[in-house]
Amino acid sequence: MGKIPRNAKTITAGRRRENLRKVGALGEKIALGHLERSGFRLIRTNWTGRAAEIDLIALDTEGTFWFFEVKFRRGVSTGSASESFTEKKRHDFFRAVSLYCSKNGVDFDRIRTGLIAIDEIATGYRLARYPDLSAEG
Repeated sequence: MGKIPRNAKTITAGRRRENLRKVGALGEKIALGHLERSGFRLIRTNWTGRAAEIDLIALDTEGTFWFFEVKFRRGVSTGSASESFTEKKRHDFFRAVSLYCSKNGVDFDRIRTGLIAIDEIATGYRLARYPDLSAEG
């Protein structure tokens, strides 16, 4: 057997991050397709502010801003996609929504929030959209 390189942990962690980014991008692509078929118009993807991110920002047919968190799971060993939306993630998500609205002059009365949870299953994907998330949980 060959010698294990000193940076083996770093290489493994880097590959894992890259894989997570690819999986996240796939989930967002699936979610965006669903939203567009439902009449939404994409405004922005992956908006980041102060260590918090909004996956998808879109307008509905009535001009309401929607902010979506997308969760994607490629197996159930770590739980379902919807279960991965933790209280910390919820807190960070709403902090990002508030920051985006403040920075971009979006009226808080014209916004809605949602979670799109996608689980990979044997026959494809199971997508669930949870509208009207509450900041309190």
